[in-house]
Amino acid sequence: MRPARALAVLLLVALAVAGCSRPAPCAPVGYGSVLAVRLFDGWPERDRYAVEVSCPPAAEDCSVGEDEEPEGPVWRGSAGEVDEVEVRVTEVGTGSVVQVRTVEPRFRLVDPDREQCGGPREAVVSLVDR
Repeated sequence: MRPARALAVLLLVALAVAGCSRPAPCAPVGYGSVLAVRLFDGWPERDRYAVEVSCPPAAEDCSVGEDEEPEGPVWRGSAGEVDEVEVRVTEVGTGSVVQVRTVEPRFRLVDPDREQCGGPREAVVSLVDR
């Protein structure tokens, strides 16, 4: 093999290997975040209560979707990268408000292999005490 040809082959191999080491580009997809707020399993008579989630009145950049399966001790829906949400616990039969509190969900990556692309993310908040 001629030195010039060997150098060209070596250069092509080096470029191919260097191209493989770069992270894959992110797809132009807007990853969503999921928020779940639930009453802890030890909550007294937890099935008698429903959980509602909304944005606090003073929150400017808050985005919370609708509950995917309303009624019951778990609220699950889409959410933007919210700093805090308002959680309301109501009695299922009467709708009486039992508790209102503001919580700060901590979002984590669902698929760590997609960290460079920013998503998707999920946060689970468990209300332990009444």
